[in-house]
Amino acid sequence: SRITLLSSFQAHDSRAWYSSWSPDGNEILTCGADKSVKIWGRMGDSWVLKETLDGLHSKSIRSCENLQMESRRDGVRLMCRYIAAASFDSNISVYRKENEEWKLFTMLEGHVNEVKNVCWSRDGKLLASCSRYL
Repeated sequence: SRITLLSSFQAHDSRAWYSSWSPDGNEILTCGADKSVKIWGRMGDSWVLKETLDGLHSKSIRSCENLQMESRRDGVRLMCRYIAAASFDSNISVYRKENEEWKLFTMLEGHVNEVKNVCWSRDGKLLASCSRYL
């Protein structure tokens, strides 16, 4: 089998550390040394910047992951979307999309050193993270 490049783009001015797909496959998340998470959407054969989440971390963001969950409030079905971002500043930011706008949901602290990765559980109830121990 043969691998074919479908598209490429410069996501960050400096090093891009990680990328991940949105749950529906229509967006790509990227994060990098510029301390930001960027959300990219497809426009034809290209990818365009839809949103930049920044200003919270003092060091590089090493990984970012999407989560989409269904919840019910007063019998109404709601779709909630979250993004978790792991930073070398030893913190994890979690954003939630509310009324079509991304807002900080919580900041998780507790790692002594840089956080290398984050991963949501399949049911969305847990967020795992890993860090350098020494």
